[in-house]
Amino acid sequence: MPKSAPIEATKLTPRIASTAKGLWWIYMGLSLACFVGYKLAGMSGFDALVHAFSTVSLGGFSSHDASFAFWSDNTINLVCILFMLISGMSFSLHFLVWKKRSPLLYLQDPEARAWLFVLASGVLVVFAVLMLNAMYDSTSETFLYALFNVVSIASTTGFASTDYSHWPVTASVIMLCLAAFSTCSGSVGGGIKMLRALILTKQLSRGFLQTLHPKAVIPLRINRVTIPDPIVFMVLNFIVLWVAALLTASVLLVASGLDVASAFSAVFACLTNTGPGLEKVGPSVNYGTLSAFQLWLCTFCMLIGRLEIVTVFVLFTRDFWRV
Repeated sequence: MPKSAPIEATKLTPRIASTAKGLWWIYMGLSLACFVGYKLAGMSGFDALVHAFSTVSLGGFSSHDASFAFWSDNTINLVCILFMLISGMSFSLHFLVWKKRSPLLYLQDPEARAWLFVLASGVLVVFAVLMLNAMYDSTSETFLYALFNVVSIASTTGFASTDYSHWPVTASVIMLCLAAFSTCSGSVGGGIKMLRALILTKQLSRGFLQTLHPKAVIPLRINRVTIPDPIVFMVLNFIVLWVAALLTASVLLVASGLDVASAFSAVFACLTNTGPGLEKVGPSVNYGTLSAFQLWLCTFCMLIGRLEIVTVFVLFTRDFWRV
């Protein structure tokens, strides 16, 4: 898989140990900054510590059942949004920006640009849907709810500032779809990752061109770097396997008695490691109502989603066990 930071940068430092140490300092620095931000915004020390770790890791764990709706504080929500945005980008890219002292690298990286563009588009579309359905009293309140929850779900964090299961189904589906691919590779987010989505998009475009011009040689490039065909095929295999796992697990959950919306969103949320889905696994409830079989299946989906799905399924191939 290509690097997730500027693709031409194949090495961050000459030594692996130096790279690991640099990334560790970036992660700890962001966690500390997030903790300070939450504390200054009004959280208690314990809540600030718990949510700082949970935000920078995009884990979504909260010490309160109501998640961020417990505070209903715009300042706290804005701190969370900022660090979810940062953590959804590649940590390798953060390292390069820090090393070269050049924030412009964020704008030069195609994956980071795509991440910000997709998030902005998602927020605007969900905001429009909420406005058209008059879900809240004021425009500013509507925008803040759309901003927080879209960034949270798209970054696969899973925090909630309101029960968005009561929103129009269009808004909820858009947020779940964003969770599938929005975060950058090299980040702590889940899902297919934005770089794979970019490669898929460019491969589709290349396929159309090759249909029109069968004899043309059309390389696939991202940020002026040619992506070899074997890597393109690996990306396509990954996406096909991911979608196959999504559909298979969803069918099994429906067959076990779960309704379609809950089953599909549960598998989606588990594969992307987002957490909340829709209906019976929505943000205001949890997975405690599922049967033992359903919980085991969701657990397996979380496992393969976190460990990169191909890596897990390789264990089930005959060649892996051949001596």
